[in-house]
Amino acid sequence: MTVLFFKVEDVLNFPETEARSPTDRLGIVDKLVKNLQKELQDLGPGAQLVLYGDWAKDWNFDNDLCTADGKYLNRKLDRRGLHIMDKAEGINPIVNYIEKKHVDHHKILA
Repeated sequence: MTVLFFKVEDVLNFPETEARSPTDRLGIVDKLVKNLQKELQDLGPGAQLVLYGDWAKDWNFDNDLCTADGKYLNRKLDRRGLHIMDKAEGINPIVNYIEKKHVDHHKILA
């Protein structure tokens, strides 16, 4: 399995971002979503998006279980045909995810 780990903070926004999320966090910049799409494509067919970071607690595979910010993230990614397949949480989330899910190849956007 090939995974692209990403977080919203500093990957899909930056401190000067004017857009706001539904709960008034820094919002998501469409151009940066396009960059995420390219990174995923560069990993090849079958590569999957896995969310980590502060926004992971807002996201769920079932959109109905997402918070308002999680739904906002899904909408922004969906416009580019991107879908999060899973999330990594807890202490050392990426290391634990790689070991638990038997990830063969990965890239981390931070």
